[in-house]
Amino acid sequence: MVERREVEEERKEVTEERKEVTEERKEVAVERKKVEVARREVEKREKTAGREEKILRRERGQIVLKSEWLMEEWMAVRGEKENVQTWAEEVKVKAEEVVVKGEEVERVRAQLAKEKELTEGKIRKLEKERLRKETEEVERNGVWMERERMLWQIKPNSWT
Repeated sequence: MVERREVEEERKEVTEERKEVTEERKEVAVERKKVEVARREVEKREKTAGREEKILRRERGQIVLKSEWLMEEWMAVRGEKENVQTWAEEVKVKAEEVVVKGEEVERVRAQLAKEKELTEGKIRKLEKERLRKETEEVERNGVWMERERMLWQIKPNSWT
């Protein structure tokens, strides 16, 4: 009987060990499933990360291209700004030249007006002088003609 008890105890121990082993196997199976799920999750995340990395690379490339384009645009705007500043300076200089020329024109107009007044004055003076001379000549001629007429009246038949 001792042996039977021992055998039964051993059987119990074996059964308990089997239960423990079965539980451990279940736990291992659960852990394996967890590991498998985690591995799949990692793979999914790696794929997602790979896709995201590709997307990020593409976006980074687009950002680089866009930044290059923006730099070109900035340089173009800067060049145009310099052109506008140069043009504004040229316009300012031309405006100053126009003001100076306007002043010169006003001065020349004033001078021409003075010369016109002087010329008109000289013309009036010359006209008066010419009229005076013509008047004198007419008076001289009138005197001469009067004298001639008088002479003819005195000797009307002296020639006949």
